[in-house]
Amino acid sequence: MKPTLPVLDPLAARAVAIHITLPPSDAPRDDRPVLVSLGSTGQAPLFREGKLADVADLISDGWAAFGARVELQATQTDTDTETAVIATADMADGDSKKDAAANNPPDSPRPPKPANLSLF
Repeated sequence: MKPTLPVLDPLAARAVAIHITLPPSDAPRDDRPVLVSLGSTGQAPLFREGKLADVADLISDGWAAFGARVELQATQTDTDTETAVIATADMADGDSKKDAAANNPPDSPRPPKPANLSLF
């Protein structure tokens, strides 16, 4: 028997607002257009649109997509906060700045900025 794998919901500890908007329409109830938006404080909302008959699927799909986006943003902020040492230099008391500069080459020159650009 295969063990069940626990699935963690990245939105479990968050308050998520789900708004369902039904614009005026003369269409039958199940064919009415619907807009589902999901969001939480401090995050841009995610939108799904379709028919009223598919509103449960739209909410489910939006929930999964919004959770994936929140999880991706959380992992990106974790990696952004990590720092790395690129190079170190040991300097004895008698070393001068000139010797240190000789051991550490200057940064590569930046490419020139384009001028006189036109988007038309």
